[in-house]
Amino acid sequence: MANLRDRARRVARGPATPFLRFFNRRFTDVHGHLDNQTESLTTAAQVLQDRVATDVEVVSELALTLERFADRFGHRMDEVLVELRRLMATAADSSATRRATLTFSAADALADQTSLLDRLHEWLAPDGELALTLPAAVADAAGPSLARWEVVERRAVARPESGAGGVALLRLTPRG
Repeated sequence: MANLRDRARRVARGPATPFLRFFNRRFTDVHGHLDNQTESLTTAAQVLQDRVATDVEVVSELALTLERFADRFGHRMDEVLVELRRLMATAADSSATRRATLTFSAADALADQTSLLDRLHEWLAPDGELALTLPAAVADAAGPSLARWEVVERRAVARPESGAGGVALLRLTPRG
């Protein structure tokens, strides 16, 4: 029986050989194409995986930096709150003299802060003191902004290295 099958295969192979060659060549081409596609997909996936890994490292470092910054900021804000509470307790004491210090870098900054100066005027009245640091040119033109204040002391400090023409230091008290 096995002998009969082998003979039938040999007889059928002769006329089927051109078909077998055709299909073998086609399947070989398809397998080669699939292998090439698989290799290119594998390469692309590896490149993508490397890029994602790099991005994850960067984001991880940024997250750690942000966490450290948030911790430091929290500690500093706690210190500021402690100091603010101390100052508020001191300000609540009616016998304490209230003091405030402001620094302005330009004339328009001083003009924009008139509402702040008005609030400070009310807060500091009647026995408080305000120290202002202004560029010398701004201090000369600050008259209208400071109409509600009495100038107790004015000092001019020359700053030739900055080329800005110096700084004016003003000590003010609120007028009645």
